[in-house]
Amino acid sequence: MAPRLLAGQPAAPGVAVGVAWRRPSQDRATHVVAGPDREDEQARARDALERAADELNELAGNLPADQAEIVRAGVLMAGDPALLAAVQEAVMARGAPASAAILEATDTYADAIAGLGDEVLAARADDVRSLGRRAASHLTSAQDLAASPSAEPVILIDNDVGPADVAEFPT
Repeated sequence: MAPRLLAGQPAAPGVAVGVAWRRPSQDRATHVVAGPDREDEQARARDALERAADELNELAGNLPADQAEIVRAGVLMAGDPALLAAVQEAVMARGAPASAAILEATDTYADAIAGLGDEVLAARADDVRSLGRRAASHLTSAQDLAASPSAEPVILIDNDVGPADVAEFPT
């Protein structure tokens, strides 16, 4: 395959050469969960967010303190009462599948943060989306971010990349 030049916003300064890799798309299922199954679906959503928080905590434990603090913010977001309420409303009131409810809620919160007009806060929007992808991946067959297509270095191509996404790749 011939090399191609791709334009984009780098997550870090410098030059990179490698195989481009794009994360598999997440499940944004549109089916409606039946009323009797919504409690279980809500429990699945809470469990996925807790598992994502546990992963972020573990990942942060392997980082320098300043980087760990940024990644641990995702742990706090996973337990945010407003986020949990939005996920619960999507599942219980509308019958959204757990993965779709998580992605919808985190996208809504990320869009609100990004729209505040503050560059520092806008960067946190990517963290919220990253949390949503991480949690939703526990509910779908989507490949984990850390499972890149080869042992060779790859260049992650994506619309939103959070600090935890980058920290998972070997340096």
